[in-house]
Amino acid sequence: MTQRPGYTATYDVIDKLDDYLPPDPAHRNAIIWRAVQAALDAEDAAGTEAVAELATELAEERTLVNQLRADLDHAERDNRRLTAVIKRIRELHRPESDQYHGKCVECAEWWPCPTIRDLEQ
Repeated sequence: MTQRPGYTATYDVIDKLDDYLPPDPAHRNAIIWRAVQAALDAEDAAGTEAVAELATELAEERTLVNQLRADLDHAERDNRRLTAVIKRIRELHRPESDQYHGKCVECAEWWPCPTIRDLEQ
């Protein structure tokens, strides 16, 4: 597991000290707080980078969802058109009588005509 950026920044500040530690508490506290500030800055930068990456992924996902919605809208529109066309073809290609005998009124082929047989496949 990789270390969080805050730990790395803190160790960088401590490593720069080598063996030096100030003799008085005020200076030691100042060094500690510099390390803490470096850690917080590093965490903020890492968080900002992570947020930017997530924002980019979200934008890509939104683009994909919008494209899928558009494709779905086109498919639904095409489906409605095809359904209407098939309905119209069935209205035109019907048997001469109400009974299921005779010839198709549109193409004069024996019922069921080739057009209707093709539709039913």
